[in-house]
Amino acid sequence: DRVALQTEKLQEAVLFKAPQEDKSTEAEAATADALQKLEEELKSLREEEGALKDRIAALEERSNGGEQEGGSAELEQRLGALEGRVGETSSLREEEVENKLKPHIAKMEDNLNFRLDMLKVDELRHAVEALSTLGNLHSQQITKLKEALMQAIDGDEKE
Repeated sequence: DRVALQTEKLQEAVLFKAPQEDKSTEAEAATADALQKLEEELKSLREEEGALKDRIAALEERSNGGEQEGGSAELEQRLGALEGRVGETSSLREEEVENKLKPHIAKMEDNLNFRLDMLKVDELRHAVEALSTLGNLHSQQITKLKEALMQAIDGDEKE
Protein backbone atom coordinates (compact mmCIF):
# COMPACT_ATOMS: atom_id res chain seq x y z
CA ASP A 1 0.00 0.00 0.00
CA ARG A 2 2.82 2.41 0.81
CA VAL A 3 4.54 1.64 -2.49
CA ALA A 4 1.28 2.21 -4.39
CA LEU A 5 0.77 5.51 -2.57
CA GLN A 6 4.32 6.64 -3.34
CA THR A 7 3.89 5.60 -6.97
CA GLU A 8 0.68 7.64 -7.18
CA LYS A 9 2.41 10.69 -5.69
CA LEU A 10 5.30 10.40 -8.14
CA GLN A 11 2.93 10.00 -11.09
CA GLU A 12 1.08 13.15 -10.01
CA ALA A 13 4.42 14.95 -9.77
CA VAL A 14 5.28 13.82 -13.31
CA LEU A 15 1.99 15.26 -14.56
CA PHE A 16 2.75 18.48 -12.67
CA LYS A 17 6.26 18.73 -14.16
CA ALA A 18 5.22 18.13 -17.79
CA PRO A 19 4.34 21.81 -18.57
CA GLN A 20 7.77 22.91 -17.35
CA GLU A 21 9.40 20.92 -20.12
CA ASP A 22 7.59 23.14 -22.68
CA LYS A 23 9.10 26.22 -21.01
CA SER A 24 12.51 24.61 -21.26
CA THR A 25 12.01 24.05 -24.99
CA GLU A 26 10.98 27.70 -25.49
CA ALA A 27 14.02 28.90 -23.56
CA GLU A 28 16.29 26.66 -25.60
CA ALA A 29 14.81 28.14 -28.81
CA ALA A 30 15.40 31.68 -27.49
CA THR A 31 18.96 30.75 -26.58
CA ALA A 32 19.51 29.29 -30.05
CA ASP A 33 18.18 32.52 -31.64
CA ALA A 34 20.48 34.66 -29.50
CA LEU A 35 23.41 32.40 -30.34
CA GLN A 36 22.60 32.66 -34.07
CA LYS A 37 22.55 36.48 -33.89
CA LEU A 38 25.89 36.54 -32.08
CA GLU A 39 27.40 34.18 -34.63
CA GLU A 40 26.16 36.41 -37.47
CA GLU A 41 27.68 39.47 -35.78
CA LEU A 42 30.96 37.60 -35.30
CA LYS A 43 30.94 36.55 -38.96
CA SER A 44 30.32 40.17 -40.01
CA LEU A 45 33.21 41.38 -37.84
CA ARG A 46 35.51 38.74 -39.29
CA GLU A 47 34.54 39.75 -42.83
CA GLU A 48 35.26 43.39 -41.97
CA GLU A 49 38.59 42.30 -40.49
CA GLY A 50 39.43 40.43 -43.71
CA ALA A 51 38.54 43.47 -45.83
CA LEU A 52 40.77 45.70 -43.68
CA LYS A 53 43.65 43.23 -43.95
CA ASP A 54 43.25 43.24 -47.73
CA ARG A 55 43.30 47.06 -47.80
CA ILE A 56 46.41 47.11 -45.63
CA ALA A 57 48.15 44.63 -47.90
CA ALA A 58 47.21 46.69 -50.98
CA LEU A 59 48.46 49.92 -49.38
CA GLU A 60 51.72 48.29 -48.32
CA GLU A 61 52.33 47.11 -51.87
CA ARG A 62 51.77 50.60 -53.29
CA SER A 63 53.62 52.28 -50.49
CA ASN A 64 57.02 53.70 -51.45
CA GLY A 65 57.27 56.67 -49.13
CA GLY A 66 56.47 57.78 -45.61
CA GLU A 67 53.22 59.44 -46.67
CA GLN A 68 51.57 56.15 -47.56
CA GLU A 69 52.89 54.46 -44.44
CA GLY A 70 50.91 56.90 -42.28
CA GLY A 71 47.68 55.64 -43.88
CA SER A 72 48.84 52.07 -43.45
CA ALA A 73 49.58 52.65 -39.77
CA GLU A 74 46.07 54.04 -39.31
CA LEU A 75 44.61 50.97 -41.00
CA GLU A 76 46.73 48.70 -38.83
CA GLN A 77 45.48 50.52 -35.76
CA ARG A 78 41.87 50.09 -36.92
CA LEU A 79 42.61 46.43 -37.62
CA GLY A 80 43.97 45.99 -34.08
CA ALA A 81 40.85 47.61 -32.62
CA LEU A 82 38.68 45.37 -34.78
CA GLU A 83 40.58 42.27 -33.66
CA GLY A 84 39.97 43.35 -30.06
CA ARG A 85 36.24 43.68 -30.75
CA VAL A 86 36.17 40.23 -32.37
CA GLY A 87 37.86 38.70 -29.32
CA GLU A 88 35.53 40.58 -26.98
CA THR A 89 32.44 39.48 -28.91
CA SER A 90 33.63 35.89 -28.97
CA SER A 91 34.21 35.75 -25.21
CA LEU A 92 30.92 37.55 -24.52
CA ARG A 93 29.10 35.07 -26.73
CA GLU A 94 30.57 32.11 -24.84
CA GLU A 95 29.73 33.68 -21.48
CA GLU A 96 26.19 34.61 -22.57
CA VAL A 97 25.49 31.14 -23.94
CA GLU A 98 26.87 29.54 -20.78
CA ASN A 99 24.72 31.77 -18.55
CA LYS A 100 21.59 31.04 -20.59
CA LEU A 101 22.19 27.31 -20.68
CA LYS A 102 22.97 26.81 -16.97
CA PRO A 103 19.32 27.00 -15.80
CA HIS A 104 18.16 24.71 -18.60
CA ILE A 105 20.86 22.18 -17.81
CA ALA A 106 19.87 22.28 -14.14
CA LYS A 107 16.20 21.71 -15.07
CA MET A 108 17.16 18.79 -17.30
CA GLU A 109 19.26 17.29 -14.50
CA ASP A 110 16.32 17.66 -12.09
CA ASN A 111 14.01 16.02 -14.61
CA LEU A 112 16.45 13.15 -15.15
CA ASN A 113 16.90 12.67 -11.40
CA PHE A 114 13.13 12.63 -10.95
CA ARG A 115 12.74 10.03 -13.70
CA LEU A 116 15.54 7.99 -12.16
CA ASP A 117 13.70 8.10 -8.83
CA MET A 118 10.54 6.94 -10.61
CA LEU A 119 12.46 4.01 -12.08
CA LYS A 120 13.83 3.12 -8.65
CA VAL A 121 10.32 3.17 -7.16
CA ASP A 122 9.09 1.00 -10.02
CA GLU A 123 11.95 -1.45 -9.46
CA LEU A 124 11.17 -1.56 -5.73
CA ARG A 125 7.50 -2.22 -6.46
CA HIS A 126 8.44 -5.13 -8.73
CA ALA A 127 10.81 -6.48 -6.07
CA VAL A 128 8.06 -6.32 -3.44
CA GLU A 129 5.67 -8.12 -5.80
CA ALA A 130 8.30 -10.78 -6.49
CA LEU A 131 8.94 -11.28 -2.76
CA SER A 132 5.22 -11.52 -2.12
CA THR A 133 4.85 -14.14 -4.85
CA LEU A 134 7.84 -16.03 -3.48
CA GLY A 135 6.33 -15.90 0.03
CA ASN A 136 3.04 -17.27 -1.32
CA LEU A 137 4.89 -20.11 -3.06
CA HIS A 138 6.75 -21.00 0.14
CA SER A 139 3.50 -20.90 2.08
CA GLN A 140 1.90 -23.27 -0.45
CA GLN A 141 4.89 -25.63 -0.24
CA ILE A 142 4.76 -25.62 3.56
CA THR A 143 1.04 -26.41 3.44
CA LYS A 144 1.68 -29.31 1.03
CA LEU A 145 4.49 -30.61 3.24
CA LYS A 146 2.21 -30.43 6.31
CA GLU A 147 -0.48 -32.35 4.46
CA ALA A 148 2.01 -34.98 3.30
CA LEU A 149 3.40 -35.28 6.84
CA MET A 150 -0.09 -35.61 8.30
CA GLN A 151 -0.91 -38.30 5.73
CA ALA A 152 2.31 -40.12 6.58
CA ILE A 153 1.52 -39.93 10.30
CA ASP A 154 -2.03 -41.15 9.66
CA GLY A 155 -0.61 -43.98 7.53
CA ASP A 156 1.84 -44.97 10.29
CA GLU A 157 -0.93 -44.97 12.91
CA LYS A 158 -3.09 -47.27 10.77
CA GLU A 159 -0.30 -49.76 10.39
